[in-house]
Amino acid sequence: PPADIRASMSVIADDAVAGLTYEVGIFVNGVQVGTGMTVNATSTEVGFALTESPHALQTNDIIDMRVRNIKDDTDVTLLDAQLVIR
Repeated sequence: PPADIRASMSVIADDAVAGLTYEVGIFVNGVQVGTGMTVNATSTEVGFALTESPHALQTNDIIDMRVRNIKDDTDVTLLDAQLVIR
């Protein structure tokens, strides 16, 4: 049966990140599954984003959770956490 894969992130905004948009996404073997979720950072709020997708996992699948910053049409991957199914 498919497994529920979830990835989440939170961001506490300060002057350095105020106004930036972050996206969290799940990738299996380099292909994004489901839709990534975005969160906007303001100077006074805590932002949170969660994405989840059912996926039938197989041996040697590589699951990535990626967080990227979207600014001025430039995507910068800030975090890439990886899990390999053995």
